Amino acid sequence: MAKPIRCPQARLVLAAGLVLGSGLAAPALAINWEGHDEWFHDAAPFKSLTDLVAPLPPKRLPPCEERRKAAAANPYEQIALPGVNCTDPPEN
Repeated sequence: MAKPIRCPQARLVLAAGLVLGSGLAAPALAINWEGHDEWFHDAAPFKSLTDLVAPLPPKRLPPCEERRKAAAANPYEQIALPGVNCTDPPEN
């Protein structure tokens, strides 16, 4: 059986170690689930900066025929889904 610690300095070091160790074992609340800090996006100075930046225009989708050719040549290529990843020419 272990002997009890009688030295007060040793008890203080042990107590400090337990407090610090339990603090390190807690989850990091400053990091989001992707592993990034979120302070940048929530900070007031950067919010006013991002409000001034214009949004990106939507990406133009390639023609569906081009997607079909790519999918035929490569089995790992996405299949053509009109309106999702390609556009069909308008029918007149």
